[in-house]
Amino acid sequence: MLGAKTKKCPKCGQKNTVVPIMYGMPSGEAMEEAERGDLMLAGCMVGDVDPQLNCRACAINFAFARPELAAGVAAQRGWIDPQEGDEASSSGQ
Repeated sequence: MLGAKTKKCPKCGQKNTVVPIMYGMPSGEAMEEAERGDLMLAGCMVGDVDPQLNCRACAINFAFARPELAAGVAAQRGWIDPQEGDEASSSGQ
């Protein structure tokens, strides 16, 4: 995801700690990016409420592809609520 490092975390406000979350089987390059801390690997099961970004500073996941489906689920899984902060207007873009 281009520009993830410029996205602002809606919880802590930091920009340089936000990385994209990758779902599916990672390539060798993706594994290297994850080892450097430039990417978060999340597994192969993908659903409608899976977040697209992770903040390494405060360990939250955010930027839901379908925030209207994520309400409540985000809090249950320890992710930021999609209606909190910048998430209400950014919708993962």
